[in-house]
Amino acid sequence: MTSGVYKITNIVTGKCYIGSSINIKRRWQQHKENLGKNKHHAKHMQHSWNKYGRDAFVFEVVYECAPIKDIVLFYEQLWIDFYGLENLYNQLPNAGSALGMHHSDKTKEKCRISQTYKMIPIIQINMSGEIIGRYESISEAARIIGAKCSSIRKSIHKYYKCHNSIFVKNIDDIKNAISMHSEIIKQHREVMGKNIKKNNKWQKGKQVAQFDKKTLKQINVFSSTLDAERLTKINHCCIGCCAIGRQKTAGGYVWRYIDDKDKYGVENIC
Repeated sequence: MTSGVYKITNIVTGKCYIGSSINIKRRWQQHKENLGKNKHHAKHMQHSWNKYGRDAFVFEVVYECAPIKDIVLFYEQLWIDFYGLENLYNQLPNAGSALGMHHSDKTKEKCRISQTYKMIPIIQINMSGEIIGRYESISEAARIIGAKCSSIRKSIHKYYKCHNSIFVKNIDDIKNAISMHSEIIKQHREVMGKNIKKNNKWQKGKQVAQFDKKTLKQINVFSSTLDAERLTKINHCCIGCCAIGRQKTAGGYVWRYIDDKDKYGVENIC
């Protein structure tokens, strides 16, 4: 693994890009991948790549040093200063820093909307619709309950469960959120049931065994998945999925059809 400073040169125009990495080979692969997908952050180099093609660019290591971030950035800065920003594809004058970046008005507006949205107060409710928490922002909620901001946003917009709860913007949304979440669960179960029936692997009258997920010790045997649901309150579609090996557990237990225990062995579950 080589670490240090590298240079990507356009042999047609003579303009180049200076960068550094503790793993130069991997970094060059990332550059090629992003340029090939037209997603490179250096817009001027991306334009030249599109115009002149890959063969017009040469990659070379100009300085090797210890694989320590501060050291490689120090030498990268020396090379940027040596060439001068006006002769480079680099957009920023400082190595490893976003200082000096000029964003478009569209990007600034997106950042403003994103920041404003994060500061909207939100309410956390349980599955019965009871308020269990109030937060000044999504970021605060994520920090306190240990969830991702993206998961909370998904809960607000798509009514998904997040940490056994749902998040809403205001009290008026609570009833609708609970109703929509129940509908989503209902549709999900219907789809799961159809998929299992379609593959002819779910048999209502087939005996199914219940196992402890940690010890894999058999706990009970039921005459069917519907019988198991009636006695355990665990959805029969989920039990059926687990019984044919589509998911690891259902309701905190491992399930297997009696006739298929050898085919879908419980030893591969945990």
